[in-house]
Amino acid sequence: MPRAWSIPPVLAWGIAGLCVALAAAYMGRTFMGNLEPKDFSYFWIAGQIWLEGGNPYLPSFSDTANEMAATTPGMEGLGGFHRWLYAPHIWGVSTSIGSIDYSTARILWGIGSTIAILWGTYLALAAIVRPDQSVFWLGYGALSLMAAVTIGTVHSLSTGQLSPLIYMAAAGFVYGVARGRSWVVVIALIVLTLKPSLALPFVAFAFAARPLRGPTLIAAALALGLSAPVLLSTPLSELLAGYLDGLGAYGSYAANIPPSLTGATNLLYGALGLELSGLAYGGLAAIAGAALGLLMGRSIPPRALLAVLLAVTLFLIPLHLYDLTLLIVLVPLLPGPVWKTLAVLVNLAMLRVNWVSDFLGMTQATSNFPGSFLASVLLALLLLMTLVHLAVVKR
Repeated sequence: MPRAWSIPPVLAWGIAGLCVALAAAYMGRTFMGNLEPKDFSYFWIAGQIWLEGGNPYLPSFSDTANEMAATTPGMEGLGGFHRWLYAPHIWGVSTSIGSIDYSTARILWGIGSTIAILWGTYLALAAIVRPDQSVFWLGYGALSLMAAVTIGTVHSLSTGQLSPLIYMAAAGFVYGVARGRSWVVVIALIVLTLKPSLALPFVAFAFAARPLRGPTLIAAALALGLSAPVLLSTPLSELLAGYLDGLGAYGSYAANIPPSLTGATNLLYGALGLELSGLAYGGLAAIAGAALGLLMGRSIPPRALLAVLLAVTLFLIPLHLYDLTLLIVLVPLLPGPVWKTLAVLVNLAMLRVNWVSDFLGMTQATSNFPGSFLASVLLALLLLMTLVHLAVVKR
């Protein structure tokens, strides 16, 4: 065994504890330092509307949100709200934070997001490495620091995005599949589907993989149950009409045009001026996810399939920079020093991809998120890398 991994466990725990403390402190400073967490405000406002018996999926959400921002302490300066587009089983989360005052809820949301990042990183590594090894704790400390300072986490915590929870769920999905913990897969799928577009390839993978089909159906039933307060209080036709209408308006916002997104949509638009719908990309990602799921149970290591699933999701689903903390989950999945080094290098470049992009002169003038083009190139390279790795282990 290499000498580096033979250090006493107590020392490894101490190093990990110091790294996690630094990571938590940095993330706390990030979310407390931003006085305009607009994305969090969507969840709080939707909770308020639901608690008052309203329907946040209606077009009037934008006007209601802007009015509430003008009169709610702590929301001064916020405005320009768009439509509400999250899945109805987020009702419990939104009404919970909507039941307390905005400023307190914002702090609790930031603390919860920090915990989600740290716990998700633990699960990502525990999927492959046993926690009773010193190498686990050294790796956990290093990955926690990387996850805390990467641009995706900084954006998420600054704006109050849902991405930390999605990161934890994706890591939980990987852990559940790799360790054979079906109940973890169930919870992960419920949380992932709070952001339906990103969840598509995961759901397709799980449903196509015979051992995961049962957990997928259980997750669907539980998500439906969690949606019951919304489904029972809002006519289904009204709910679907509002949700689909909101999805139709999604691409018209400046933050959601291809240059502001990452992955295939950014590259195809930049190279060919081609702009496909999110539904088209989601369909392609779902097909790829299902194809990978069908390979489960064969002689291919699950970690290789999961690595491709993550890379496919990140490349094909139109995402923002704040979603790319998910790249951390890939590092433990790729075995051997060469593959891991390449994954770490991509993550290092992604720490401040906007700075690297400016330095290389690759920033798109029309992007609301500088660095999205370079991030898309890196995602394409990661997908290619995971596909090559899959081809190698299939032999």
